[in-house]
Amino acid sequence: MSRSAFFAAFCGVCLSTLLLGSQQESRGGRGAGAQGDGRGWGPPLYKLDEAYVGTPLPASEEKYRSIDGVRLKGWVNELVNISRRYHNAGHQYWGRITGTESDTQTQQWLVERFKQLGLENVRIQQHDLPPQWLPGPWELAVSGRGRSVKLESAQPMGESAGTPTGGISIEPVWVGMGAPADFIGRDVRGKAAVIYSNLQPSVRGHSAQSMGSLNRAREKGAAAIVVVMANPGNFENNQPGPAPASIPTMTVGLQDGNLIREIIEQAEPGSPAKLNLKLDVKTVAGLKTGTVWGTLPGTSDENIHIQAHLDGFFDGALDNASGIATMVGLAEYFSHVPRQQRRRTITFVGTSGHHAGSPSVRWMHENKEKVFAKTALIINCEHVAETQTYWNGDRLIRSNLVGARRWYVNGSEELKTLIVRVFDLFGIATYELPEARGGGELGAVGEDAPSFHIIDHRSYHSTLDTPEIVPNIGLAAATRSFAKIIDEVNRMEIRDLVRHSGAEK
Repeated sequence: MSRSAFFAAFCGVCLSTLLLGSQQESRGGRGAGAQGDGRGWGPPLYKLDEAYVGTPLPASEEKYRSIDGVRLKGWVNELVNISRRYHNAGHQYWGRITGTESDTQTQQWLVERFKQLGLENVRIQQHDLPPQWLPGPWELAVSGRGRSVKLESAQPMGESAGTPTGGISIEPVWVGMGAPADFIGRDVRGKAAVIYSNLQPSVRGHSAQSMGSLNRAREKGAAAIVVVMANPGNFENNQPGPAPASIPTMTVGLQDGNLIREIIEQAEPGSPAKLNLKLDVKTVAGLKTGTVWGTLPGTSDENIHIQAHLDGFFDGALDNASGIATMVGLAEYFSHVPRQQRRRTITFVGTSGHHAGSPSVRWMHENKEKVFAKTALIINCEHVAETQTYWNGDRLIRSNLVGARRWYVNGSEELKTLIVRVFDLFGIATYELPEARGGGELGAVGEDAPSFHIIDHRSYHSTLDTPEIVPNIGLAAATRSFAKIIDEVNRMEIRDLVRHSGAEK
């Protein structure tokens, strides 16, 4: 089916499909507020993971049917369970966090999968980490007019400074989106600047960063910053700031942010609202992480390199259990192909510390003459499939559609044409325009050999990133398309895959 025909059918089904509402809430949060448009929603008429709209597997590609979305989703759930065990052990800052026991457990999980599939030379390459910023515990509450409410969605922004041991109690000042005009007539010196930040398009990138609002608040003398993430619900999120913060900097979900605003508005003259903030931060030296390697030997010394980063925040189902599951699914599929039919060796790499400086891919780039000397293709498996969601009133509504992805290809026009054709074949929706350069874990190595990836990226770095937003059908389609691309690339010479000198990237 062509891309145009696929999207025509895709949109036609959209119009007749009942959207399934699912308010994703923070752990321990107070839940959704009133329905913003007053409509309300009826009970579901289907099980979402059995009702996704997608492209049927073409008859010509029947050999890829063994790549099964339910099996892939099972691996996602196993990785999510590693995160949840770490959380249940009492860690407020949680997930598969680099340098911690949850990181080690994820490495061991992948080693076991590789060995079960018969990969060779399975090993862990150790990396020393620079001193790591680790927050916790923390508390944030707002009070005024006799009310005091703990803000359950509060999270420290990456690299935030801590508070004194006893915490701080300061007046909050609402400064809108933090543009220069928003600070006119507002004195934040010695107070907490509360900034309303639009997602662009996710919690990882938002307007408080792109507009310079955080630095502007600091320059104007704020003693703390609270960023309200303008997305439905009251989710928790984790993202780095633009630079190490010299003052405590927190984020809260939209519901908690609106509560801060309401208490500011309702404060009596001469008795302003208060934010009570306590944040312990430590910098821990001497931590280590590990890169997991495994190979399926082929019949030549040329190589296909497949990688997926191991760490993630919160459940980390999309980011990056989905990518790890895709990589393991490819290892399983090609492990059943006889060695004499594998033209090139396939190297599988679970990269470490993506959220802590990416030591794995930096090492590979620094040693690219050895690592990628005869590499025909680098495939980065990262955030491969996410449910398409819609903002309706004050709720996020899940649909039975797989979201479109960012994407990037480094290579010849022949390689680009191949990848677009395969994406069409398997119904991989992408943005109209590819990225100008590889992001994510491909950023450091994307120019070292022909390469590509897809990345979906709305809900990551948040408690919205649960298994419920990772569709079986999307996992299967992405993994099958990657397998097809590998098979097609193995019919091509490396010289036909490399971007020609002077060609547009």
